[in-house]
Amino acid sequence: CDSGTYGKDCSFSCNPNCLKDTCDSKTGHCIDGCIDGYTTPFCNESCSLGTYGQRCSENCSANCINETCSNVNGSCDCKPGFQGNTCDQECNPGSYGNHCNQNCSANCINNCSTVDGSCKCKPGFQGNHCNRDCDLDYYGDQCSLQCSTNCIKSLCNNINGSCSCVPGYTGDKCDQECPEHTYGDNCLENCNQTCLNTVCSNINGRCKNGCIPGKEGDFCQFDCQSGKYGKNCKEDCSVTCGGNGLCHQVFGNCSEGCQDGFKGDKCSEAISADEDQSNDAAVAIPIVLVILIIVAILLGAIFWRRRKAKKAAHAQEGNLQKLTNVAAEDNQLARIEVETDSKVNNDVEYYNTALEIADTRVPVDKLHNYLRTHNKAFFEEQFLKIHTSTNSPTHIGSLAENKLKNRYKNILPYDHCRVHLSINTEKKHGDYINASFVKSYQKNEKFIASQGPNKVILEDFVRMLWEQKIDKVVMLTNLVEEAKQKCEQYWPKEGDEEIGQFRLRLINTEVFADCVIRKLEISVTGEATHNLTQYHFTSWPDKGVPATAWSLVDFEQRVSFHLTQRPIVVHCSAGVGRTGTFIALHNVMCQAEDTGYIDFFQTLSKLRIDRMLMIQTAEQYLFLHKAALVAMLCINTTVHQNDIGEHLKQLETKLVSGETLFEKEFKAICDVCAENHDEDDDEGSGGSASSTYLNSRSVNNRAKNRFSNILPKDSYRPFLHSDNKEYGDYINAVALPSFTRLNQQYLTQLPLPSTVIDFWRLVTQMKVSLIIAFDLDLQDTDTTIGNYLPSSKGQQQHFGPVIVETMNSIKDESWEELTLTATIHKKRKKLSTSSTHNEETTVTHLKFTGNVHDGEKLLKFISYARSHSAQRVGKVVYTCRNGADLSGLACVLSLLLDRMDHDHHITVPLVVGALKTVRPQIIPTLVQYKLLYSILQQYSQCNNIYGNVASANVSTQSRNQKEEDNNIYANS
Repeated sequence: CDSGTYGKDCSFSCNPNCLKDTCDSKTGHCIDGCIDGYTTPFCNESCSLGTYGQRCSENCSANCINETCSNVNGSCDCKPGFQGNTCDQECNPGSYGNHCNQNCSANCINNCSTVDGSCKCKPGFQGNHCNRDCDLDYYGDQCSLQCSTNCIKSLCNNINGSCSCVPGYTGDKCDQECPEHTYGDNCLENCNQTCLNTVCSNINGRCKNGCIPGKEGDFCQFDCQSGKYGKNCKEDCSVTCGGNGLCHQVFGNCSEGCQDGFKGDKCSEAISADEDQSNDAAVAIPIVLVILIIVAILLGAIFWRRRKAKKAAHAQEGNLQKLTNVAAEDNQLARIEVETDSKVNNDVEYYNTALEIADTRVPVDKLHNYLRTHNKAFFEEQFLKIHTSTNSPTHIGSLAENKLKNRYKNILPYDHCRVHLSINTEKKHGDYINASFVKSYQKNEKFIASQGPNKVILEDFVRMLWEQKIDKVVMLTNLVEEAKQKCEQYWPKEGDEEIGQFRLRLINTEVFADCVIRKLEISVTGEATHNLTQYHFTSWPDKGVPATAWSLVDFEQRVSFHLTQRPIVVHCSAGVGRTGTFIALHNVMCQAEDTGYIDFFQTLSKLRIDRMLMIQTAEQYLFLHKAALVAMLCINTTVHQNDIGEHLKQLETKLVSGETLFEKEFKAICDVCAENHDEDDDEGSGGSASSTYLNSRSVNNRAKNRFSNILPKDSYRPFLHSDNKEYGDYINAVALPSFTRLNQQYLTQLPLPSTVIDFWRLVTQMKVSLIIAFDLDLQDTDTTIGNYLPSSKGQQQHFGPVIVETMNSIKDESWEELTLTATIHKKRKKLSTSSTHNEETTVTHLKFTGNVHDGEKLLKFISYARSHSAQRVGKVVYTCRNGADLSGLACVLSLLLDRMDHDHHITVPLVVGALKTVRPQIIPTLVQYKLLYSILQQYSQCNNIYGNVASANVSTQSRNQKEEDNNIYANS
């Protein structure tokens, strides 16, 4: 047969696997053997499993998966840790795993196992792959060392154990007490010089060994009380001291001379009878003359004052007799009850003079430490020492004709500083309104403190705005609170409205998270119109204080930003509690800028000379201190969008202490927010779990928290609802305000496998339309991150009662966008039957895939997210692994950009501090804080519409300069 054929008539072809394509012409057996991978005699059988090559004489590599390979050349899929066609080579150093395509962790010492990547970890890391930081409280080699208990929250650097110290300790690891004579944060505070030997507690500055003579108190800050002197004020003044029995607080020398019959510095020497008689005549005559003169002056003053008061009362009564009383003619108004303000406790025994407290000034740079080292009881005691009212007469407000004009019968204006309306007999009104001129720090009549108008005085209130040419009204109450009418609406809901002879027009309304700003126009027939702006703070609960001081300071800045020559009308309901707190905040800030110290005690004492009961509760008094601390922190931090670059250069300036202004500003924010955080932790009863975090730390919810130190405060967490009791109402999330609405944004951790259902309940129940996600790429290596998205387009996935489906997907350089529908089945219950219906929500999911340290990409991403948010009325969820770090950065940045777009200037500490108060772990590092400024600079450069607008005075002009400027008006 010809080569390549065999058999009968040579009709069969040799097997192509025969070597040289030749075979026996009769049998077809391959004469020269088989090509690689096949066996004789016909070469039609592959090598048996595990062998390959010529005559199947080679064994597959043991590094092949299942030790099987290509029967021809031995190539195979390698086991982890090997590479090459026949898997005969180990992975190169630094790589491991399937195809050697994974890199060893940078936290490994030297290289890692080429098979599974396991290695010995560098200090500070743990896990087979050394990809996890040491557990909280631990650091170092094999995470075997425990952080110092003197570290804040017992947290430290996972590598070397360095940390920020609690007050009283220093050193990289906070293992050293403050040097002698120092204490507090970073041991920067000096012990009070009045401490004996200047020795104090390294933690809080309390004097350890008592006080120098003449001083007392935990911090030796008080002079000895009347009748005491000496070391720790334990010595009693001599009982023979004259006058009020006072003596020198240090030496005990009698301050007002001696009682009859005694002499000497301490009046301890008895006077002989001869000395006593010689002194009597010399002393008696001058004393008698002085007494007679004083009595004559007092009698004359009393007579003149009574005569003047009678004339004023008669004049008022004469005018009122000519008028028809408004309330008597109107049956509806006559039924109005005059309440007593229940917040005023007239049974409390108040001290009647501010002189009983010596120096109550607090240096501005010591204010934070002052608040930290004094408890609530201290402020309550100090508050009770301030007179509630003076002996100034309130005759006019007490007249029967004016009874219905007072919202509360026990809160009246003093006659000497009340606001007088013009009298117009044709219009039937008197000159009385429950409002008082109140002096500012500069002692000019900067404010009018008024009660909120009731129906009787609605026209009178508008008349006051008209006659006083008021440019600004500050309203600190809502119209209805706790189902009670607190103030009548004196502006139109829309368009025009007539109130008596006045026509009011609502020109514009701007709504923000904590306030509303309304532009109004008032006109009277035949006269020029007058414009004013009403600043309405909406987040101050009745009988309480705002949730945080940051919101009130933000509001006060908005009020003060535009200048006016005219008095500012400030009112709440009674015109004393919230009104007094707001005016006091303005006054103490002016004092701080002018003198470098603040005197809260004297500020309130002076306010109560102009209007009784200003600041009604000790809680409001303490809140004033906290608000002043926040306001001081924000001084000179407001910057126009055009000036951010220059401001950044200033922030890099180094101080004498060696730290930059950047570091000082960020540390101040952290200190204030940490202080609030610590106060919250101390509120729990029994010293166990804090009431602030009661739900977060409950047994049922602990497993729902990824980190035990990042928890939502109960007052800020959203409450979920469900018919299924197994789900509960808890999720580790906090509600935050947007620029225009409260509780419009949520920060939450990426869901755990066990909380994915809760995550979607949050989205559907809170009407969320946008999810902004970070850290989602960690899902491949972090098993604690649950899968909460459908795996592919068109696929539906059930998460408890919620069905989620991906409708569309888009990829960009730095993010991925999914359009999702979330459908939830809801039951409708009728009288005898129940039915179900589907409620569908469209949700956009934006996943950031870029580098968060790349400011340009992050800005582009946030700008894109903001464009989505602006198009929809739904809420926004920001999520990352810990629910604070990256999600907080994005949320803060979005809010800053919103404010800059609207205001064209920005106060970064105010925004960061407001959000850190809710979630203290937001913006945790100086690096992130600087990144905020850097991105704002980029944004202002790209969107500088107002590039040619002058920005002078935004951050440098003080309140005192503003009050003295006579050329700038609010409506110019």
